[in-house]
Amino acid sequence: MKAERIYVQPVGNSIVNLQKVDSTNNFAKKLLAKNCPLHGTVVSATEQHSGKGQNGSKWCSDVGKNVILSIILQPRDAHPDDLFFLNKAIAIAISKTVKAILPTSEVSIKWPNDLYVSGKKISGMLVENALSTSGVVKNVIVGIGLNVNQTDFPAGLNATSLSLEKDGTELKVEKVKALLYRHTNHWYQMFVDKQYQMIEDAYHSHLMGLGEARKFWDANEQAMINGTIKKVALNGQLMVEVNGGVKRYNIKEISFI
Repeated sequence: MKAERIYVQPVGNSIVNLQKVDSTNNFAKKLLAKNCPLHGTVVSATEQHSGKGQNGSKWCSDVGKNVILSIILQPRDAHPDDLFFLNKAIAIAISKTVKAILPTSEVSIKWPNDLYVSGKKISGMLVENALSTSGVVKNVIVGIGLNVNQTDFPAGLNATSLSLEKDGTELKVEKVKALLYRHTNHWYQMFVDKQYQMIEDAYHSHLMGLGEARKFWDANEQAMINGTIKKVALNGQLMVEVNGGVKRYNIKEISFI
């Protein structure tokens, strides 16, 4: 008997718009603690003064110029071991959004959660999973920052924006959000339908440095190494071929040079 397909509430049907907030992820957590927001609820802000990236890194954004939001997802039937497929699916959704606006640009996913256009960072995301004491997935908060109209960045930050890549053309931030919601809905449905191989193929087709000989910093060995990215494992570890063998790295254990 064929399993019945599960359709989910679309992302963006319920939106909380904030003028200023410390962190949209933090606000989303407060919503979850106080009530039961709908799956797909978006918390969007014009200004965020304590935005976070992966492992506590800071996300900088000019007021009103970029996409700053968090999405509350409730993949109740998901197994905790499969959650990095969701991470990959959202990364693909952001890359598809960027590619739709910049069709001739090279868009790549830099492991684990950053997006680059022509070698410069344009987007990042922070995924925070909440599990029950019995190990059941309660909810997932996906924080997304996407540079839209920002043209000046802090010194030393290798960043760009959609506007810069379109020769200074100013874009409507709300239209970029709507496009992001559409792609997120599509790829989240792929996750719900357990189309994991399609997610894997799409993710790796965008993965920065895949199959290329590169220099890395190995934080465990405190040394520079030469290696080749083979793939990202199902648990999210980066698999790198080094000296004829394949090593697995967690976040912050290896970095590009």
